[in-house]
Amino acid sequence: MICNTIQLHSCRVCGYYDPNYFPWGDDGETCSFDICDCCGIQTMQDDQYPELAREERAKWFARNCEWSYPEDKPENWDLASQLKNIRPDYL
Repeated sequence: MICNTIQLHSCRVCGYYDPNYFPWGDDGETCSFDICDCCGIQTMQDDQYPELAREERAKWFARNCEWSYPEDKPENWDLASQLKNIRPDYL
């Protein structure tokens, strides 16, 4: 599946978006092994497959969508808007 620009810069688990964040590279396929500031997953380890990403998202929801790095949480953060950044095949 070809990703749109926002999806290339977003976490597959929580949808966290940062224009300087390329969790799966600029081609959408080359893993960075980065840690998501929001949900705390590690690229490739926790989001390689849609089923795994869904499991990790359920765990994150169970933690009340707690930010892994709360100092990076925007003041106007909106969960519903962020979740829209997730690739459709990973929902």
